[in-house]
Amino acid sequence: MIVAGWPEIGLYYLDEPVKNAVEVKLDEITSSDTRVWFVVDNRSGFPSKLQEWIEINSQLVGVRDVYIPGKLMMMRVYLFEPEAP
Repeated sequence: MIVAGWPEIGLYYLDEPVKNAVEVKLDEITSSDTRVWFVVDNRSGFPSKLQEWIEINSQLVGVRDVYIPGKLMMMRVYLFEPEAP
C-alpha cells in the first residue's frame, strides 16, 4: 500500500493506486499484514495524528527536496513493515 498527501502525483509516477492520507484509517494499517509506504511532504496537509504515528512506527528511508518554480517541497519517504506472525 502507498499513502501520500497528493495521490494523483503518486499514481502518475508509480502507475499504482495511492491512498490519500486524509482518507486512510490508522486501524486499516495496523490490522493489515501489508507493508505500507508513506510519502510525506511539507505542503499536503498530512493529518497530524497519522504523521506522528508514522514517525514513531515506521522507518525513514529517504529524504528529498523537490524544487518546483517558486516552491520547495521537502519529501520524506517512510516504510512501515508489520511484524511477522
